[in-house]
Amino acid sequence: QVTVDGIAKICAALDIRLTDFLSLDLSEEQALVRREARRTIYSCEGVIKYELLTSGRAKSIKALAVTLYPNANQGYARVCAPHTTDESGFVLEGEMVLAVAGSSGSFEHTLLSPGDTYYVYAGRRHALKCHGDSPCVSFWSYLSYPDFASVTPSQH
Repeated sequence: QVTVDGIAKICAALDIRLTDFLSLDLSEEQALVRREARRTIYSCEGVIKYELLTSGRAKSIKALAVTLYPNANQGYARVCAPHTTDESGFVLEGEMVLAVAGSSGSFEHTLLSPGDTYYVYAGRRHALKCHGDSPCVSFWSYLSYPDFASVTPSQH
C-alpha cells in the first residue's frame, strides 16, 4: 500500500516537490475541459487555488486558472520556484500584486487589474497576492514538456 509519506520520500530522493508530483497530468488527452471537470492541482483554503485548464500530458501549452482570495494578513500566497519556461498571465477579475525577482534577487511589485497581462521570463521567482476585498481570478499559460521523465515535471 502506497502512503503519502512513502511518495514524499521518493520525491525527496528524486529532488521533486511533492506538489509537483501530485499535479502531474497523466489523464487522457482531451481538447475540451468543462468547468466542472477542472482539476485542482494546488489549494490553500481561503488563500489560493490553482486549477488546471488543459487535460493530458502531451499538451505543449498548459493553462491554469489561479484564484487569489482576500486574506486578513495579505501575505503572498505562494512564492514559485524559478520555472524552466516563460509564462504569461492575464487578470480576469479582481486585482493582484505580482512580485517578480530581478537579476539582483530583489522583488519588483506590480499591481495588476482586470484586463492587465504580465510576462514572466523563465528562471524568475515570483509571488502573487490578492489586492482588495474581492477575489482575483487570473489565467496563466506556459509551455510544458510532454514527458516528465526527462525534465522537471511541473511548472507550478
